Amino acid sequence: MNTANNQLHKETEKRLRKALLFYMNEEKEPTVGELCAHAGINRSTFYRHYVDVFDLMEKTEKEIQQGLFESLRGDESFLARIASSPEALLPLITYIGENRHFYRMYMRKYGGVPLADQFTRFWERRIVPYFRTRGIENEAHMRYYFEYVKAGFMMVIGCWLDGGCQEPPEELAEILYKMMPSEG
Repeated sequence: MNTANNQLHKETEKRLRKALLFYMNEEKEPTVGELCAHAGINRSTFYRHYVDVFDLMEKTEKEIQQGLFESLRGDESFLARIASSPEALLPLITYIGENRHFYRMYMRKYGGVPLADQFTRFWERRIVPYFRTRGIENEAHMRYYFEYVKAGFMMVIGCWLDGGCQEPPEELAEILYKMMPSEG
């Protein structure tokens, strides 16, 4: 395929993703016809790019999630550092805010943002040492507390998204920072 066709292909997919996000914001599962009308393309063009609406949704999800991981790339210790300062949370909160329509629907579907590997590092580097300094060795008790903090973290983000991201990312970062276990 030549460069012009590649650019046209990318532009078509971008328009379809934008249409999908529009309907996600409206809390409506669109039909192929609605997506095509919103994107200004015909149905045959849609089917050259995607099998169905679910295929478009899945590929959009992967692309947005990849963007999240890329925004944190090079920062292997992101969640291990989030309790160190509110600024450590800004890349995550900013990215989620920029993609608020997607993440609002994603959180409703899955209950959180996909940071399992990062939460594992946070558990190992922050939570376990936090409890051990307080003489708590029972890992089951540690896990309960960690799940409580993690759920609270996700609920605050969910409330922020449901409220239309009214507070700036810096303010939300400060709120989340205050939820983190302190070392002192």
